[in-house]
Amino acid sequence: MRANRYLKTLFALIAGACMLHGAGSTANAATVLRMELPALVAASDLVIRGIVASGSCRVGETGRIFTDTVVHIDELLVGEAGSDTLVVTTLGGEIGDRGQRVPGSPQLLAGDEVVLFLQRPGAHSPLARTFVVGLSQGVFHVTRSSGQPILTRHMDGLVLTGWDAVPIPDDLDTLRQAIKAFVPTAVQPDVEVGR
Repeated sequence: MRANRYLKTLFALIAGACMLHGAGSTANAATVLRMELPALVAASDLVIRGIVASGSCRVGETGRIFTDTVVHIDELLVGEAGSDTLVVTTLGGEIGDRGQRVPGSPQLLAGDEVVLFLQRPGAHSPLARTFVVGLSQGVFHVTRSSGQPILTRHMDGLVLTGWDAVPIPDDLDTLRQAIKAFVPTAVQPDVEVGR
């Protein structure tokens, strides 16, 4: 119940930030509640590690631009994907000479290795799309230049409120262990999909 209240508050803040941006204001940041790892895990239907394949933009019914990005799943950390690829929908994008940027919305670029905290639109939704939890807070970029996979988050345009009581892991193995600590054993897939 507490997670549902937290999510409602988070979505209200996100909606407010999007309305300000859409109203032609000069705001270049979204203010949202800080989501620590337990909150990210609790709000996620899926947590995956994968490679960003490609993206395409579309205009929604309200005239907003969305980007649909295909991600190849290499590792399933929480939930069941039902496939080795999925589509992640984010706010903003470019179509022709028209562009829309939403502060705090994650940028997923082809070739990037990422850990994504994702939510489906509904348990019985016919949509195959997923959405990133907490805007850019739910995207960890994996860098493998020094042997140990290091995690970074790009949260440009995102102003976080609240406190940071639990440090977010900065390496992939520690993140895996921390996620397992927050998820009941029955829902931990511990499955390597690719690689």
